[in-house]
Amino acid sequence: MSLNLSPKEVRLQKIVDEIESYAIILLDLDGYIENWNKGAEQIKGYKAQEIIGQHFRIFYTPKDRESRLPEKLIAEAAQNGKAQYEGWRLKKNGERFWGSVLITAIHDENNQVIGFTKVTRDLTDKKISRETLRRSEDRYSLMVAEVQDYAIILMDLEGNIENWNKGAEQIKGYKAEEIIGKNFRLFYTEEDKKVGKPDNMLEKAIREGRSQDEGWRLRKDGSRFWGSITIVALHDDLNNIIGFSKLTRDLTERKNAEDTLRCYVGEL
Repeated sequence: MSLNLSPKEVRLQKIVDEIESYAIILLDLDGYIENWNKGAEQIKGYKAQEIIGQHFRIFYTPKDRESRLPEKLIAEAAQNGKAQYEGWRLKKNGERFWGSVLITAIHDENNQVIGFTKVTRDLTDKKISRETLRRSEDRYSLMVAEVQDYAIILMDLEGNIENWNKGAEQIKGYKAEEIIGKNFRLFYTEEDKKVGKPDNMLEKAIREGRSQDEGWRLRKDGSRFWGSITIVALHDDLNNIIGFSKLTRDLTERKNAEDTLRCYVGEL
């Protein structure tokens, strides 16, 4: 960098040099490193005197170097003004970290590209957290999908079905491709629909967070089963209702046994 810096430029350079949360690097037109701040030293592990003059492809994995990703990024920055990318990067000791990278083209008075700034942030912890959460969500989704004793259904705000597990298929008789997109009112008897029971259950779930009911429901083949139903309102981060989950258990055998017992007691 030029030694003829104004006091303001000197202060600005010192600010950049002292930043530790971000690796801020100055590259020439070909991607060779010209300057290096404390953040770069902390994140990547090289002292300035070890790395200045080397090409920034040194931070990329062999696979990325083979595909010429570093060269493609500075070419994109030269053409579009900047290039952004997230991926695995290499530290001096060979360890990998997940870097969020922004490369910005530097222009002279004639708007000609004369180099680049490269800002990198280490997001490894966030990447690991996201991957852990994703794996957890995947396992949870698989768990829900495989449950067979309960029909677990995801519905939108209008009660239209968005997701359907094996238990729902087993209890209600519909394949997922047959039922997704249809309204859950389909499972209710004509008597219940006339008195507005499906809508009343959604309204109660909206007011109180959940609604519960037991009653006769309809399968695909028209046969009835005695269902124990819980509908729970689902909320986003701002506490806005974004849909409902509906949990149904087939209690027909229990219902029949209770009815038989009542008849027997009545006869006695």
